[in-house]
Amino acid sequence: MWPPLTSNPQSVDWYAAALNEVRRYCGWHVAPVIEEELVLDGSGGRALLLPSNQVLELVSLTEDGTELEVAQVGVSVTGVLRKRDKSRWTNELGGVRATIRHGYEHAPDVEAVVNLLAERGQATGAGHVQEQAGPFGRRRATTTGGAIASVPLLQPERDMLAPYVLSWGV
Repeated sequence: MWPPLTSNPQSVDWYAAALNEVRRYCGWHVAPVIEEELVLDGSGGRALLLPSNQVLELVSLTEDGTELEVAQVGVSVTGVLRKRDKSRWTNELGGVRATIRHGYEHAPDVEAVVNLLAERGQATGAGHVQEQAGPFGRRRATTTGGAIASVPLLQPERDMLAPYVLSWGV
C-alpha cells in the first residue's frame, strides 16, 4: 500500500506522485508506521516539536551529543516533547536527534485521497512526462531536479486530509 517513492525520468508513477503530494501537504510521511531518526533544531524552550501527528514511541534521544533517558522525557502522540525535570532544550541548530516510531498503519481516508489523485493524474497525464513526434512535443508533467510529477489537491481532498496535517511549524 505505501511504496517507497522512486523517480523515472521517462514516465510518471502517478500513485507515487499522489503519495508524495499527500505527504508534502501533511508535512510528514503519515503512513505506514516507521522507525525514523530525526535531526531537529533545538527550540531553546521547554517544548520541542517532532514532525508527526502520530508518535507511538520515543526510541532514543540525544541532545548536543549526550544521550538522554527516554523515560525522563514526556512525549505526546502529537509530537510534543518535554523534559520531566522542566529544563529547557538546547537552542543549537541540529542539536537534537530523536529516533521515533510513528505513523498510521491504516489510514483509509488518506489512501482514498492518494487513489483519487493517482486516478486523476493518470487520466490527465497518461503516465508520460513528455511525448515527442519529430519536431513536435508536449510535456504533461514535470520532473524538476529528478522529482516525480505532482498532482494538485482539490479542496474536498484537503478537507479529508485535515486531521493528518501538521498544524505547527509548517
